[in-house]
Amino acid sequence: ALEPPAADDIALAWCRLLLRRYGVVFRDLLARESTAPNWGSIIRMFRRLELRGEVRGGRFIAGVAGEQFAEEAVVTRLRDLRDNPTTDWTIISAIDPLNLSGLVTEGPRIPAIHKNAIVIHRGRAVAAKISGRIEFFAAVDPLLQVEMRRALQLGKRPVGPEKLHVRTGSRRTIMLPDPDSLDSRRRMGW
Repeated sequence: ALEPPAADDIALAWCRLLLRRYGVVFRDLLARESTAPNWGSIIRMFRRLELRGEVRGGRFIAGVAGEQFAEEAVVTRLRDLRDNPTTDWTIISAIDPLNLSGLVTEGPRIPAIHKNAIVIHRGRAVAAKISGRIEFFAAVDPLLQVEMRRALQLGKRPVGPEKLHVRTGSRRTIMLPDPDSLDSRRRMGW
């Protein structure tokens, strides 16, 4: 007969799963995990893993209360992002586990529905498509806003040498050859 797994084995498996899924783990994340063990058993296992040198404990994400745990590679990547901020952004589905908008990050809660999408820029949700309507939650460069709106309409970030049509106030349409290069548009006076 098979024996059920020990509580420590379950907690260890959950710790590893949460680290793979989120990178940095803290108590508020368990609100999204309905089948996870309680925080008490998870944190005991994280403390053991920290003593073994397998994870780091600390304060990695500002605005999050309580203990946080991450693997060394994640801590290094977070430091790189802090020291060298990027202008890059990404679009994710609202059903992605990274949809922490309104739960952990500032801003409205984006319902986890497959047709909703979120634009993440510098770790924050700056725009979203909710029930077919596109909303911006932060000030964004107008040209970047055009790209983000287009990506939300498509459901993905466009790639390749596609032309971007920008309608100006004088009803002229200008075609920009490289939609992924803000620098080239700024050189053109945009």
